[in-house]
Amino acid sequence: MITIVVVIVIVALAIRRIDWNVVVHSISHASLPLVIATGVITFASTLLKGSRWWLFLRKTSEIKLGRVVRLTILGTGANSVLFANAGDMIRVGLVAREARVPVATVLSALASDKVVEVLAFVTVMLVALGGQLPNVVRDRVQTVAFVLTLVLLVGTLVTWAARGRVLRWLRETGALLRGPPVVIAYALSLLSWLVQIATYGIGAAAVGLRVPLAALVVTVVSVNIGGVIRSTPGNVGVFQLMFALALTPFGISNASAVAAAVLIQSAQILSAVIAGALAVTLQRR
Repeated sequence: MITIVVVIVIVALAIRRIDWNVVVHSISHASLPLVIATGVITFASTLLKGSRWWLFLRKTSEIKLGRVVRLTILGTGANSVLFANAGDMIRVGLVAREARVPVATVLSALASDKVVEVLAFVTVMLVALGGQLPNVVRDRVQTVAFVLTLVLLVGTLVTWAARGRVLRWLRETGALLRGPPVVIAYALSLLSWLVQIATYGIGAAAVGLRVPLAALVVTVVSVNIGGVIRSTPGNVGVFQLMFALALTPFGISNASAVAAAVLIQSAQILSAVIAGALAVTLQRR
């Protein structure tokens, strides 16, 4: 609750610094085909996420790929309108019930999936450091990359030295991070991040912004760091704030960046909710 209040205050202060006439004008004149493309590409990213999770789930259950992808779509739709990544908890519970395995086992698969996703995330940040970045942005990306790498190393050491019930779960998670599926999952994660970069680029182009590739990568990094824990429903407000903060050092105005962010998130939420509603219908049948 404290986090939510702090985030709302920060967003409220940021809102006062934005020319909303520019935002409204940019959105009202946006390219509809590019907006639709943004939603479609976002949906492709969700399919990749479900497929990657299944690679780890299939080691401990017999649940089919189609079911995991469908439940991932459902969870993503819930995440778009709820607080605190509740959609992820929903899909964990549904998969555990359908696969008839303990929740801890499903969480191990999800944790393994997240580890691979973070590794790919660090790779994307390292690539970003190779581009033409303002010094202030380069320093921030280097710091985040270092912290994430340190967390992964500490997590690996803890898993290796695991004892007790919780630590046994960590060992079970570590056991899943072996073999060819990890390589495939890593490749899917990189593809997923590339898809997200493309989504931001197309969404920005819809409002007339031509954002350099390095700036897009930094924006993806910033938005995802800000969305680790969804402090508002669908992370609305925080998404726009992080998007604008990432693009401002590249000479893009706050109003233009917020217009692009509003458009991108609207397309993402709409596509996720529609797909999630269809997944619920199929689930009931």
